[in-house]
Amino acid sequence: MIKPNWIKSYDKIDLKLGIKSSLPNEKATIALLYLIWKVNGKVAEVAYSKEVDDKIVISDEIKDDLLNLISSYITQNINIEEIINNNQLFASQIEALIVAFELVWRLAKIEFSISKAFSSERTGGKRYSKKILYTKNIDELDLLVEQSENNYLKVLCLWLIGENVTDGLKEYEENISKLLTLFSEEAIYKMSDKDEEIIFNMLSVYDPLVENPGKGVNISSDEPKGSFRILKNALSEGINPYVKLKDRNTIVSAENKANLKEYSKRVDNYLSLTNLNLLNNSYTFENVEVNEEIDNKEVFRRYYFSVIENVTNNAKEEIDMLNEFQEEYPLQRIRDLSLDEYALGKVGKEKTLSYKLEFGKYKGIVGIGGGTSKKHGAFWRNKGETLEIAGQNIAEDETDEKWNEFRNELYTYLNEYGTSNDPLKRKDSDEYSLLKGMDIVLTKMLFQYYPDRFVSVVSKSRLIELLDYFEYNYEGLSTAEDLNFALTKQLKKDFEFLENKNLLVTGWILWGFLFDVILHGENYEENDEEDPKEIILENYNKENFLDEVYINEEKYDDIVSTLKMKKNIILEGAPRSWKNIYGKKVSIFINGMY
Repeated sequence: MIKPNWIKSYDKIDLKLGIKSSLPNEKATIALLYLIWKVNGKVAEVAYSKEVDDKIVISDEIKDDLLNLISSYITQNINIEEIINNNQLFASQIEALIVAFELVWRLAKIEFSISKAFSSERTGGKRYSKKILYTKNIDELDLLVEQSENNYLKVLCLWLIGENVTDGLKEYEENISKLLTLFSEEAIYKMSDKDEEIIFNMLSVYDPLVENPGKGVNISSDEPKGSFRILKNALSEGINPYVKLKDRNTIVSAENKANLKEYSKRVDNYLSLTNLNLLNNSYTFENVEVNEEIDNKEVFRRYYFSVIENVTNNAKEEIDMLNEFQEEYPLQRIRDLSLDEYALGKVGKEKTLSYKLEFGKYKGIVGIGGGTSKKHGAFWRNKGETLEIAGQNIAEDETDEKWNEFRNELYTYLNEYGTSNDPLKRKDSDEYSLLKGMDIVLTKMLFQYYPDRFVSVVSKSRLIELLDYFEYNYEGLSTAEDLNFALTKQLKKDFEFLENKNLLVTGWILWGFLFDVILHGENYEENDEEDPKEIILENYNKENFLDEVYINEEKYDDIVSTLKMKKNIILEGAPRSWKNIYGKKVSIFINGMY
């Protein structure tokens, strides 16, 4: 017996309120969109066009069936194929089609047949082949059409060729317009008039019309853009049966005296029931109240399945990087790596493993920026004149010997963790004394070699916050890699869906979960009731500080020097970038030292 999948998560919708592309002849474009779907067996996706020079035209696969259908309802002696190829599905830029069909009527998604930036058609006049990905709204339109197929198809074919609908078909045309209006009630528009900017939907227009009988709503704007352009064209073509344009900039109630008051109430009631936040236009993970019935693990489970698809799609490049790393640096290579192939600090450092991990091609897998080169264990100082390993300057005549010892410890440690069932507790052993201070790099390397045994989280403080949240025991563990291993092992035990998974995506989800749920999306450094001294870790020192922030040792020394002389400094950064908490840490650290 199979069970339902967890609800999907979707990318945040770009409202494209600033797009300047317009879409004239909207009725004709809507009509063709439906007719293409009908002659293609009502499938979900149709590649409808092909490229000819700089234009696109109807594809050969559907042309004949489409022409035959339209010809059966059109008696005029006209070139139907030419009308089709001049339709806005072929003539307009893709961004205008996206705004109309994805953001206003939600009948379909429009994409290039071959991946391209949506801005590709903004200049030059060239059009690229496209495909239509239909939504359930096309099924609703089809339900209407099937009630009186000949009459509704006649209306749509008249829309397509730009002819007026005869009196005997007006009822069917109005029904189509009403349905399209229902589809569009969740659309968002933006208008700007001098210094005033208004974000609105059609309910924002209906209500003042109801409250002020006989008056119109002014929609004058400096320059109509995005969905607002689609709206003005739709009103001018009479697609909304409840309101109309009196002039270019005034919306009034329609002459048919439709019961706008009652309709607007129904729209208001509907919008109140939707999960869509119209202002930020995103479906979001609902905050789960943590109570006696829903424990922390269930909260994470729900969060995980609400974002997994979206996060996985966004991580494809990093997963490819991970595979490339394992091909370029199989574990066996670490045992044979030369000092110049590993260490920063000399000419050609861009080719070293340390550089690639922190700054180069593998930077994006897991970030380890900030702090000093000490995190790599072995590096060159003084422009390549002095080798430092484990915090000790190495005499020139001992370079080869010490490098071999370091390399062997590194290889042995990475290799041993690949089969160990328990944390290795490196700091409690003399066996790995040369790997001192390498927590963040070792954790990253262990994840990259064993992405099914470690998650892509390398920060010790973040790992502790996650362990505390899940109430996992980490007594006696003091390194980031040990904490990571303990967290991952327990997560895989509690959440069967993580077994045998590449845990890069899981690490990303844990980061989001940390801020969205554990920290409730807030900066807890802003909590005035929290004693900043309690934030300081036991034995907190300069090295700890540099491991947690994205500044180097030189910048740190500048900050300390400035604070000692001027007693103040301004930290700039985006929200949730931990300015306050690190400011408190360095302040207390300095005051405790000096």
